[in-house]
Amino acid sequence: MKIIAFSATPDQILIRTKTVTRRASERWMTLKPGQILRAVRKSQGLKKGEHVETLAMIRVTSVSRIPVSRISAKEIAAEGFPGMKIPSFLKLLRRLSPELRKPGALVTRIEFSYLD
Repeated sequence: MKIIAFSATPDQILIRTKTVTRRASERWMTLKPGQILRAVRKSQGLKKGEHVETLAMIRVTSVSRIPVSRISAKEIAAEGFPGMKIPSFLKLLRRLSPELRKPGALVTRIEFSYLD
């Protein structure tokens, strides 16, 4: 089973307010609607004795490649940040994924639902 890390938004996963995530990498475009993923806190860079912590099991509902600048208040809320302003969200996204700073950068938008 494929895993997907949510190191920047584990609380939003735990309280089930996040239903969309954006990833800089095109490799996430191989996901298909209906595919089940294990959402984890962190999957790389674990220290000795640390283990992968499962946060939730999720089902992919849609995957698309879109301009990073195509964002709305509704989308930000689906990302788990209701009330955050668009410029603040874009700043956060670009800090987490510096490759998204390029003009016209594309992002993989993954929408999902929780299995529980």
